Amino acid sequence: MTEPKPSDDKDRPASEGWTAKSRLWADNVLVDDNATQAAIDAGYSENAASSIGYENRNKPHIAAYLRNERLKVQNKLNITAERITAELAKIAFYDARKLFDDDGKPIHISKLDDDTAGAISGVDICMVGNENVGFAEVMKIKVSDKKAALDMLGKDRGMFVDKLEFKDITPTVLKDDIPDDD
Repeated sequence: MTEPKPSDDKDRPASEGWTAKSRLWADNVLVDDNATQAAIDAGYSENAASSIGYENRNKPHIAAYLRNERLKVQNKLNITAERITAELAKIAFYDARKLFDDDGKPIHISKLDDDTAGAISGVDICMVGNENVGFAEVMKIKVSDKKAALDMLGKDRGMFVDKLEFKDITPTVLKDDIPDDD
């Protein structure tokens, strides 16, 4: 586990119920988001770690501190809903043809446009062959999961409904306005 960076106590007034263990727990949970392990690392017993983690997450002053610290990181790294949506859109709408030139040869990765390059999740370069036939370098380009990105974007935009909920349904009584033929 990465060592937590000691936080500035001015963000956590003692009057709000902070203890030395709860301070350490909060700093630890910010590192890897594992509340149980953070409790153990802060010195709570392993038997109580799970419940302590749950309790600490639900204490208003600790929850507010964690929320504020995460917002600081998001702001520092410019992590916004708009930016995440834009990156998902690169994956969801990339065109595989843009990886190749008109002759069907792969375009060098440094020459790809930003949107196409943004859809790539990995590059693996390996040597193949032997002394008899010669060696060649093979580049494997892995693109991100297009379907998963489309699903995430669609759900974010409210385009897919997993289940329908009916609220405040009042029965409607229909009156038969058609006279009988009698």
